[in-house]
Amino acid sequence: MTWVQSDDLGIALGGALAVHTIGKLAPQARSLIAEHPRSALRADLRQVEHLDTAGAVFLRGLPDLALSLDKELRLDGLPAHLQPVFDFATPAPPSAPPAPSRVALERLGAWVRAHGVRAADFLYLMADLPFFSVSALFHREQI
Repeated sequence: MTWVQSDDLGIALGGALAVHTIGKLAPQARSLIAEHPRSALRADLRQVEHLDTAGAVFLRGLPDLALSLDKELRLDGLPAHLQPVFDFATPAPPSAPPAPSRVALERLGAWVRAHGVRAADFLYLMADLPFFSVSALFHREQI
């Protein structure tokens, strides 16, 4: 059985942190972190019995979850036999910074280029029609 509960220094997690259990555990952990009176918390992991990669990713994301709630969370006491699984799930790389917004002249240039490409495509299509096929449209007797 997997559980999360609040204690004096933060939260305590126990049981099996696996792909089928963390779905129910995440909202509970979020609410316990948000409701805790302290701003610097500790997550006690001594009672964790089983850990898979989904659970390790969940544990890696707990400090970021706490930061989104204006709290600081430190993971503490993961059993030694589960440490290799936790180390295998490396933290996600930082997201790329957003692309700078384009100025009006760049947007205008992109618009002109896109319409130029469309016009060139149309001209290539029209070049495929032979002259006599087009002229036959106006002179029906030659068909």
